[in-house]
Amino acid sequence: MISEEYEDYINTLPGILSIRDTANFFRVHPITILRLVHRGELKAKKDINGQWAIKRTDMLSYCSSHSNL
Repeated sequence: MISEEYEDYINTLPGILSIRDTANFFRVHPITILRLVHRGELKAKKDINGQWAIKRTDMLSYCSSHSNL
């Protein structure tokens, strides 16, 4: 179960996150997040500038499906 403090933090995140924002959340290198995206493990789409964009809800779904995170 997620603590109330952690849930409050999650709710402060923007609805759309960059690769770097997502990497900061998971405390990993951005390359790690790119690998997850390229393997199809983490949903992402390119925005109009060609940058990867990850929905907060997709990031949280990834967290839910990986119990060790």
